[in-house]
Amino acid sequence: MIIIVKVLYIIVSLLVLLLPLTYALPSILNYYPFYRNGLKALAKLHTLKEEKCVSFKGKIYKFKVSCVKEGDAGFKELLSTIETKRGPFTGRKIVEICLAVGDIPIEATMLSPNAIIYAAYFDEEGKEHWIPIVFYPFDPASTRELRDLTEWFKDFTYRKIALYTVVFVIIWTALTVLLIL
Repeated sequence: MIIIVKVLYIIVSLLVLLLPLTYALPSILNYYPFYRNGLKALAKLHTLKEEKCVSFKGKIYKFKVSCVKEGDAGFKELLSTIETKRGPFTGRKIVEICLAVGDIPIEATMLSPNAIIYAAYFDEEGKEHWIPIVFYPFDPASTRELRDLTEWFKDFTYRKIALYTVVFVIIWTALTVLLIL
């Protein structure tokens, strides 16, 4: 029993030491699966491979879109990031997070082409609805470059690392007490 506690103590001690190093050495983050998955999702949003046409108030809108769909690598990470920043999507099952660039079918659009990051869900009738996440009508470039979403993701990652650090410090303290007794 004491051997197991000592081994756990060494492992947890290393984690308590390494986790805060991610602030000084961000490249360490690449070893965390949730961070790698989030980066994959952000990279996928940059691709803009699909073209979409929608009718909105009697006008046809054409734009390019790229989406991270439920089940894709990084979807959960991006959704958690957005919900941490903007609050939960109560009563709505988000099925994709998208970046759309072009003639966007939103009333607040002042410039064309424009860009928007949105979360999509479907109602009971199967109709798609958008929830705008990031939309700057007069600065489409910052939306297109995913500046806000990338910063939100980095902040979310560091918050998660901080939580892990606190949990491991508590475990480390408990193991220290066990070893002393």
